[in-house]
Amino acid sequence: AAAAAAAAAWDALRVATDPFVTPILAASGLMSPDPDGGDGAGRSVVTAVGCVTSRPGAPAQRFHADGVKRGIVNVFVPLVHVTKLNGPTAFKRGSHAWDHDAAYLDARQRKLREDAEEIAPELARGSLLMYDYAVVHAGGGNGGDADRPLAYVMHSRAGVEDTWNFPDESVWD
Repeated sequence: AAAAAAAAAWDALRVATDPFVTPILAASGLMSPDPDGGDGAGRSVVTAVGCVTSRPGAPAQRFHADGVKRGIVNVFVPLVHVTKLNGPTAFKRGSHAWDHDAAYLDARQRKLREDAEEIAPELARGSLLMYDYAVVHAGGGNGGDADRPLAYVMHSRAGVEDTWNFPDESVWD
């Protein structure tokens, strides 16, 4: 019964965000098949839902990309107001186009990454923030006195999976 109730709650989140997210994803081209194949045809499927919570006193994350596959977008839904105090997520402008697999960065490439503009939007409870999986970002430190929960809905182009963050084998297997 508890599992069914939890599944229904996560599905309600997906249903509530779909009218806003679906047209944006369709217009963005991110769900279109990539040049080397795929069957996306502009559709997205929800491949994960969940919640990430930053506890009071939690430090900021290091900057990272969630993955490098084209066709995966995360949608954050803050469950509280996200302010400078409780740690908004910062994004590096233009990082979606970086070569995340580069074995070596020359001085110019390192400087470009170091100097990239950082954007850390404050968010109202219940608003939506969408970003491509390849965008370099970092959750801010929580200097407040309350938890900062962010629900997320992950959309993927049909046939694209995130096997890095969501491998086939569970830690429970």
